Amino acid sequence: MITDFYEEKGQVLIDNEEDNGNKSGPILISLHTNAELIIEGEIVAAPLDDTLVGRSADVWTGGVIAKSYPPQTKALKMVIH
Repeated sequence: MITDFYEEKGQVLIDNEEDNGNKSGPILISLHTNAELIIEGEIVAAPLDDTLVGRSADVWTGGVIAKSYPPQTKALKMVIH
């Protein structure tokens, strides 16, 4: 679930839940340069924005996560529902 948007960095805060149902806490997500953003079944070229807050998202990352709080990573693909 997307819970917040940070305009200055173009990031969304996601309350993260793994596929197995375990909650791993919040994570900041920005889009990779070549990321695929899909909103309601359509590929869009728009950046992340505050209209996404409150929506659920599936995110695929490259595996590198910054050890900050909250952790930060870049999405290779993001599907917004």
